[in-house]
Amino acid sequence: MDMFSVLFPSTAAQLDRIEQKVDELMATYAEAKQEWVDYTQQLQQVNEELTAQNDALRAALVDAQSTAQANAEALQAFQDDDAATDAQQLADQEQAFADDLQKTLEETKQQPAPPPVEPDPLPDQPHPDNTLPGDLPPE
Repeated sequence: MDMFSVLFPSTAAQLDRIEQKVDELMATYAEAKQEWVDYTQQLQQVNEELTAQNDALRAALVDAQSTAQANAEALQAFQDDDAATDAQQLADQEQAFADDLQKTLEETKQQPAPPPVEPDPLPDQPHPDNTLPGDLPPE
């Protein structure tokens, strides 16, 4: 025992209890501090993972946008080509129709004109039943 404990035994006991409480508080503080360090490390790890995921998603989005743009351009090119093809097909059909009409017209011009048709002469005398052609029969 030291001299202080001999002279002031109750004070020494109180100081021992205070020292014990301070040691307990320091241990609790050390635990809390370590838990806080562990927590911040976990948060940092989660943050790094989320940042990596965010970067991957952004890269995927850029790829998707570029793919969508390429697809849109390919569709436009296809539609333009399709429209040009349709227009050419319509022009070809119209030209073929015009050629057929021209051929028919030329053939018609080259054919000799048919002889004029003369109407049947009207009879000068009525039929024996006293009717003319085209009259209604008697009732």
